[in-house]
Amino acid sequence: MTGRITALIVLGCLMIVAAVSGVLTPRPTGAQFLSPGKLTSDHANIDGDANCAECHSTGRRLDTNACLGCHDDLAGQIRKQAGLHGREYRGEECGRCHVEHLGRGARLVRWPGGGRDRFDHRQSGWPLTGAHASVGCDDCHDRRNRRGHATFLGLETSCTSCHEDPHSDRFGGSECVSCHNETDWTQVTNVRKNHPGLSLAAGHAKTKCEACHDKGNVLAPSAGSECVACHAQVHQAKFGDRCESCHASIRWFGLPKKIGLRAHPKTAFPLEGSHRDVACKSCHSPKLPVQRRYRSLKFQQCGDCHRDVHRGSLGTTDCASCHDEHGFWPTLFTIEQHSRTEFPLDGKHQSVRCTGCHQGTRPRHNLELRAQRCIDCHDNPHGDQFAVEMRDGGCASCHSERGWESPRIDHSVWPLTGAHTEAACDSCHSPSRQDRQSGKGATYSGAPRECGGCHRDVHAGQFRLTSPQRECDGCHVTDAFEIEDFNHGELAAYPLEGAHEQLECKSCHSKARLRSGARPVRYRLGYSECADCHGNPHARRKGKR
Repeated sequence: MTGRITALIVLGCLMIVAAVSGVLTPRPTGAQFLSPGKLTSDHANIDGDANCAECHSTGRRLDTNACLGCHDDLAGQIRKQAGLHGREYRGEECGRCHVEHLGRGARLVRWPGGGRDRFDHRQSGWPLTGAHASVGCDDCHDRRNRRGHATFLGLETSCTSCHEDPHSDRFGGSECVSCHNETDWTQVTNVRKNHPGLSLAAGHAKTKCEACHDKGNVLAPSAGSECVACHAQVHQAKFGDRCESCHASIRWFGLPKKIGLRAHPKTAFPLEGSHRDVACKSCHSPKLPVQRRYRSLKFQQCGDCHRDVHRGSLGTTDCASCHDEHGFWPTLFTIEQHSRTEFPLDGKHQSVRCTGCHQGTRPRHNLELRAQRCIDCHDNPHGDQFAVEMRDGGCASCHSERGWESPRIDHSVWPLTGAHTEAACDSCHSPSRQDRQSGKGATYSGAPRECGGCHRDVHAGQFRLTSPQRECDGCHVTDAFEIEDFNHGELAAYPLEGAHEQLECKSCHSKARLRSGARPVRYRLGYSECADCHGNPHARRKGKR
């Protein structure tokens, strides 16, 4: 062994030297030459240089995900946490038990316990007890996977998956253990306690075997094994002939609630929503005779079981128009239904919760509202400013249900044009100090109508304090403050001609700093002669002729 390791070390050094000196040339056989050994027979089909990435990834000895990508049947068991790999080795690397590159004749599996016959079958989730403990592995695990290899996966645990059912499924092949054990088939338990297919509890316990098994105790009764073979059908609902699904212990009345829930969908009144949580006796009262308790029970209308808590105030007994089986709250009363009342919901009224108008302590059974004016719910922030409008049409004279911010105002006294049409009302009609102290809204009368009442004079009084005086609208319009086409000759009394026409405004009208710190553009220059801006190029320079 020591000699083999030494040879491998020497061979590795020679290969490194050859690679550095350029002797080795990359060839397809180069990687195989560096391989730790051939794969086992089970993986022989992926042996070779080009298939290394099938199992290995960069930086890792073995990629478990690559293994499970091929062995997808095993991956499914791991995801379900089933079997040996899903229970005992979930999250472990495959290389812990499956070692490769040991040659074709090597075994791929290292069995827990030291060998396949020493494997503790409890780790698979199905312990071997009784006669199963002496059965050889290959007696059960004789299957092959889709790749043609022997596999230990896919076996079922039902008795009939391995053993033939001598009863021809008369007793249910998957229920063998109800009579037999895993030690000896001939050891049969007390059949009267565990009678296959039919309970012998209650009334059947007093019946002799031959009363039903007229051809022998191990043979099926001539009349059949269904309850209706002996008992007459009494139900109007079509529950089927398997009476034992409900009356397993020959209990005709007072059945468990879970049985009633399972059978109720087949009746004329399926249980839905909150009805499923109601105790059976709440509807099927034991105080009623059997006929009235079930068959003759009234349920056509909600009022057959529920009293009208609204006392007729809604004018209808059809509870389903507002409620369903899932509960009385929240109500199903729609906005469209509200439109047929005396107060249709329009605009922002549609987003108001029911309790916003229908107030009071719960439960609120009386939903009538006598107060339906705006002032009954909303405060009047205007005081008596609009007393005339309030007298004639109330709040609706100016406002609609769409919102307070979109009033219908007749602004013809001071028409809104240009950018004024987009301005918010409170940008001009803002509350004064007195308005705020009184807790009321803004005072709308007396709002300024001159430009200077709202807009700051950016010209520092040039056109108000010097002659000729000009108002804002002498140059500006309401569309925008910027003047697109300024007529310099008409408005400034100084036509721009020739080279003056090409000059920028700031060439003549520069900013001036005032004592207040403001820097307005100086538009009124106070001069208009050429010499005010230009020097005389024809004047003789001093000391020259």
